[in-house]
Amino acid sequence: MKKIIDSFRQVGIILAFLLSATVMFAQQKVTGVVKSAYNEPLIGVNVVVKGSTNGTVTDLEGRYSIEVPDSKSVLEFTYIGFVPQQVAVGNKSTIDITLIEDSKALEEVVVVGYGTVKKSDLTGAVSSIKSEELQKLPMTSLDQGIQGRAAGVQVTNTSGAPGGQVSIRVRGGNSLSSSNEPLYVIDGFPVGAGAMAEGNQNGAIANNGMVTINPNDIESIEILKDASSAAIYGSRGANGVVLITTKRGKTGKTKVTYDGYFGVQNIANKMEMMNGEEFATMSNIAAENGGVAPIYGGANEKWKEPSYYRNNSTDWQDLIFRTALMHNHQISLSGGSENNQYAVTGNFFDQDGIVINSDLKRASLRANVDSKISNWINVQTSLTASRTFSNVAFSEGDGAQGGGVINGALAIPSTMYVYNEDGTFSTMNQTPYGVTTGNPYALAELAKDKSTINRVIANVNIKFNLNKLTDGLALEIRGGTDYSNAFRDSYLPSTVFQGESDNGIATKGWNRRSVYLNENLLTYQKKFGMHSINAVAGLTIQYDEEIKGKTIVSGFVNDVLEDNSMGSASTTKGTPTSSRWSSQMASWLGRINYNYADRYLLTLTGRADGSSKFGVNNKWGFFPSAALAWRVTEEAFMEEADWLSNLKLRASYGLTGNQGFGSYSSVASLSQYSYNLGGDKATGFAP
Repeated sequence: MKKIIDSFRQVGIILAFLLSATVMFAQQKVTGVVKSAYNEPLIGVNVVVKGSTNGTVTDLEGRYSIEVPDSKSVLEFTYIGFVPQQVAVGNKSTIDITLIEDSKALEEVVVVGYGTVKKSDLTGAVSSIKSEELQKLPMTSLDQGIQGRAAGVQVTNTSGAPGGQVSIRVRGGNSLSSSNEPLYVIDGFPVGAGAMAEGNQNGAIANNGMVTINPNDIESIEILKDASSAAIYGSRGANGVVLITTKRGKTGKTKVTYDGYFGVQNIANKMEMMNGEEFATMSNIAAENGGVAPIYGGANEKWKEPSYYRNNSTDWQDLIFRTALMHNHQISLSGGSENNQYAVTGNFFDQDGIVINSDLKRASLRANVDSKISNWINVQTSLTASRTFSNVAFSEGDGAQGGGVINGALAIPSTMYVYNEDGTFSTMNQTPYGVTTGNPYALAELAKDKSTINRVIANVNIKFNLNKLTDGLALEIRGGTDYSNAFRDSYLPSTVFQGESDNGIATKGWNRRSVYLNENLLTYQKKFGMHSINAVAGLTIQYDEEIKGKTIVSGFVNDVLEDNSMGSASTTKGTPTSSRWSSQMASWLGRINYNYADRYLLTLTGRADGSSKFGVNNKWGFFPSAALAWRVTEEAFMEEADWLSNLKLRASYGLTGNQGFGSYSSVASLSQYSYNLGGDKATGFAP
């Protein structure tokens, strides 16, 4: 099987090379300037060759330069607030473009949490990203779609592994001791990172919980950034809120769509290191300066003369890094009648890591169904099921016995060899300087760290139109669950330095997390004369529970069974751990949006959260906000200002909270302690 995979990988590399060579010889250069209708240069306009990822952006003077494959190419010009434009290249080397403002952009509907408003009526700071933007580049997880597309939002990869954790900061960090990650809400359902099981050497490397969500299912992403817009989420809004809306069915014939891509990845910047001869020479110079005998070519016959390593050195980076393949396949079915619409997608994603023996695979299924039961009852259901499997490379760690593959490849001298004379992996437990270290290539090839995550997110929204009571009144009852379990199996064999002294180390970790939610909302929308009101009030109840554990054992007779026979180990490393926690939260919420003459806007929001996490004397927190906005361009005195398309002045104030801390932080707790008394283990509990 491995030979077959390697063969496909080699074919993929060859195809990628031939394609790049073909493009290189056929390309032509196109330059130009992009301006607005007022003859002003536009900065940051996206210029992309249609159907590819080849693109650029305009500079401070609105200029751009791009290489296109041939004369049949089409350039796409896109800019927020302007109508997209496409131009065929033909034989032209210069293409100047004038973009027209998109008046419809202000009429877009934006999700704001427990409701929607027109983009022109926003009073808070909200960034919106549509599916068209998300589909331009391949993504492992939805948070990568936010990167570089929302002002004031910083996205940082904290691990280079496929599916590794991503840190998101909305307008910076807000807490030293609690979470700084935003709240994610998918189709109205607040979700967390999901279950993540801990490992052994890579205990700190947890999969990104959002990697279980297929980014191709997303219709739009809205980010609530200021306290005014995020206050509707109360004690969970301090770090911003990411609202995710998935694609739903539309009335019409059944449409079957296939979407797929194939790509390759390489390390962006390989560190330049000394070869064997250079390293040996520098080592001897250092020894001479230190007044000691030369290391290479000296009394120790193990280390040859520097010239010997001219053609006998090891490039450790070449050994651990590779050209990694990535491919994605999705089949979608959507359509429906006037009373019933559906959207069903099946997806498979496979990404190899650039470190050997690391990868991520995800299979997911999403089904969104909308049904009109009667003139006054509508039902929306959403179901997502996914299974994510990954091989985690031991890539983290900064040295010593916990050193990772990448650190080892940079630290190991190029004069050292991968294999012993008998063909077995060298454990590299003595460098020329007597420093104990490991063989990074052996660690990458032989160590095992497998992670599996199963996740189901399901919710139902029943809407009752109460127009018979009063026009614009509706009652929504929502219920849902986010259930996930994760398993992690890792094994460090005795044939690598990290597991040599323990005769193999095996780890089993598991985690199960369940979230249950009920929301009851009363909404009211009414327009009378120059006045417009959009209001919501509701009660929500949420229950969250997590159960997890981990066991580490060592001392195996051999490495044949790896972690599949934990009972055959002779030693338990540390104490097996397990834990269980739960939390409950009940909330009252309300918001009123008032609009007068499409010029003067007012938003008042309030939410009261009662949480089991809060202290006994402070179980409830209240989080109000207020925002004002004035659409100046709608005033009569601005009618002659043709040069200005939209001007809005706004001011807001609000309070948000952060309950991203442990469930029992507000109460005195006991910890387990063990002692040896008379040769027997005695266990007790103390503060």
